[in-house]
Amino acid sequence: MGIDVSGDQGVGGVVGGVGGFGANSSAWQYAQYDSGYTMGPYSVGANWSVDSPAASLDPDGGHTTAMTGEDADIGGAVTLFADMGCQERYSWDGQNCYDNNFCDSIGDSSSVKIAGVSNALMVESIEYGDGTADFYTISPCPVNCKASGSVRIRLECLGQYVQYEYRTEYWVRNEPLGPTVCLGALKVVKYSGFCGYHEDANCFDTILAP
Repeated sequence: MGIDVSGDQGVGGVVGGVGGFGANSSAWQYAQYDSGYTMGPYSVGANWSVDSPAASLDPDGGHTTAMTGEDADIGGAVTLFADMGCQERYSWDGQNCYDNNFCDSIGDSSSVKIAGVSNALMVESIEYGDGTADFYTISPCPVNCKASGSVRIRLECLGQYVQYEYRTEYWVRNEPLGPTVCLGALKVVKYSGFCGYHEDANCFDTILAP
C-alpha cells in the first residue's frame, strides 16, 4: 500500500496492515521517475499518529509502530497516519540536474475499526440422551453480544460436575457512539468450556484491534 506522486523524485507510503493485538505497521519509501523507472522500497522512519483515543501507538516514531485497541465503545474508524517528512524535487535539462525548489510531502494513512469481544458465560441445563445439553447464558451477563436463547452443546464433564461454556463473539461500532454490531454472522462464534463452578467466572468484554 502506498501513495504515488508523479515527478522526477517520487514518494513512498505505509506498507503493512493493522490488525490483532498490537499489530505492526512499517514505513517504506521508493523513488519514481518520469520515465516510469522505480527504485525501492527503502526502509525509513516515520512520525506515527492516530486520530482517535480508541487506539494507541508504541512507539510514535521509527520505522515500525504497533497499534493497540483501547476502547471499542468509541466506535467509528481509527486512522493511522505516517509522516515521513518531505522529498525535494529535482529535474534534468539534458545536461544538468537542478533543484526545483519544491518539496513533496511524504506520508500515508490506513483506517481500521477497533473491535470488542464479548465473552458470555453459559451454564448447562436440560440434558439429552445423545450426550448434548441446552446451555443458557447466566444472569446477569452485562456484555454486548450473547445468545438470545439456548444453545445445544456436547457434554464433556463427567460425574456430578456442571459444565460451563464461554461463548465468544466479536462486535464493533461502525459510527462514533453508534449501536453495537455483533459479528456472529461474519466471524465464527466460539465456545470453550470447563467443568464445575469457578467463583471468578463471569461475563466480560475485551478490546482488540482486528
